[in-house]
Amino acid sequence: MQNRERGRPKNQSGGQAPALSLAEVKRLLKVARASPNGLRNAALISVCLSGARVSEPLVISVGMVLASTGTIHESFVLPADRSKNGTPRRIYLSNQARVLIGELIASIGPCAPETLLFPLKANYATRLINGLMKEAGIASSSHGLRRSAATQLQEHGVSVPHIQQALGHKNLFSTQFYLDKSPVNVANAMKVLPW
Repeated sequence: MQNRERGRPKNQSGGQAPALSLAEVKRLLKVARASPNGLRNAALISVCLSGARVSEPLVISVGMVLASTGTIHESFVLPADRSKNGTPRRIYLSNQARVLIGELIASIGPCAPETLLFPLKANYATRLINGLMKEAGIASSSHGLRRSAATQLQEHGVSVPHIQQALGHKNLFSTQFYLDKSPVNVANAMKVLPW
């Protein structure tokens, strides 16, 4: 069932795109890798699965993420003029995102530090990810990748304030909409009670 106002699948979290299961993430990354520009597409999806908005990876340059040692930084700072709330924010990268970014930089070859990793327009990136999701048989949208990051962090015991920081929200209220409140998660949470 679609939310006609936003064109996203409905779910239990106020109409936001549903978070992906681990099986769906694996299927999406497999489809992305098999697509034209597969390494770029998989790296873009992995950065979004780290909690970034779709538009945020589009400003990543080689110099922002590549350390002088040749490794990929664990995080980078998004400039204020490119963030949603107009302040600089740190974006943390998952291990998988770091590996894929490293592979992408290696595939580009020698390049200037200002070379963009994802030279795409935001609308195109959104359509690209949504198309790959459809091809993978996933009923969500590009924004569901961000919700997936929040949900996975929550399921692994990360505190809501830390999830807030990872998503770049100004307040906890916004973060709460990203967390999966499914009956399964509530049931699992109840298992930690000592009585």
